[in-house]
Amino acid sequence: MDPQLSSKILFIGIDYHNPIGGIASVENEYSKFIRPFKFVRTSSNASQFGKALIAFEGLLRFTWTMLTDRNIRIIHVNAASDASFWRKRMFITLAKIFNKKIVYHNHGGGFKRFTSQHPKAVKNTLAKVDCIVALSEDWVKFFNSETTCRNVRIINNVVSPPQIKPSAEADGMANKTMRLTFLGKITPEKGIYDLLEVISENKDIYNGQIHLSIGGNGETAQLQQHISSHGLENLVTFVGWVNGEKKEELLNDTDVYVLPSYYEGLPISILEAMAHGKAIISTTVGGIPEIVKDDENGFLITPGDKQALKHAIDKLIQNPGIRTKMGKISFQKVQPYFPENVDKSLCNLYRSLL
Repeated sequence: MDPQLSSKILFIGIDYHNPIGGIASVENEYSKFIRPFKFVRTSSNASQFGKALIAFEGLLRFTWTMLTDRNIRIIHVNAASDASFWRKRMFITLAKIFNKKIVYHNHGGGFKRFTSQHPKAVKNTLAKVDCIVALSEDWVKFFNSETTCRNVRIINNVVSPPQIKPSAEADGMANKTMRLTFLGKITPEKGIYDLLEVISENKDIYNGQIHLSIGGNGETAQLQQHISSHGLENLVTFVGWVNGEKKEELLNDTDVYVLPSYYEGLPISILEAMAHGKAIISTTVGGIPEIVKDDENGFLITPGDKQALKHAIDKLIQNPGIRTKMGKISFQKVQPYFPENVDKSLCNLYRSLL
């Protein structure tokens, strides 16, 4: 991005330096091709008390930046639902006082639920912004129907192409044990326990046929207890939170990426798996159907439909060639989400506001 343009933008959001979660991952990618990358953190992966302190610090830093950096004209707000929304609402009010253009970039898959619970707050807050960035056509329709902002645009989430090539050993294992991978927050809403239930109910059949690697944070103790109590140690491995090279190696070594979520925006983890050329099993929520086409580069199921989840897994076990074909299509479909293409979209958005 042209430095003369990027110097006019201030980003606010969760700390991105050791990214955990989708928003931080997007910010981290932005920081690589947007220079200077002016940023004020409003939260981090700290305790609730720590988050409150960081939010207060962020308000002070934001106000000081508004007073001292007269070059800034656009505030790019990275937000989700619940506490994230309430924090960003304060910054949006301040930005309006300083007469800045405001881009509200919604990342959270739970924002429809949140809006139904707090319709007045959402409507009043988003009436102050100059543009809403949505992650898919489905979300564009939602914001057009639920807000008075008439400038709603799609800016694709951003992922970088893989930096580490698959090993020869990984390439040569397509016809052996099918390796599944799940990455994300360990909660029931992500569908991880549905996946474990399918494996548990069929563990005698799946033994030697599949292996699931789970990476993430959240209910990790409950997850490990579930794996142990259901005797899944031979079929499932919890690898903890993975990032950087460790994540790349895990995705290189997998055959199928599985995310049976109940709600999503547009998951970075799916885009990352597609960038690694993987077949996808996921659900018909949020923007997922716009990047995963059923029976083309993966399989889509209704959230909670464990029979359909089993059917998708079984079909990919029985057809290694389909996995390979779907993976190649995934890589083709993810090209618009690579940095050079997202950079162009962001430049067009900022220039239109200026």
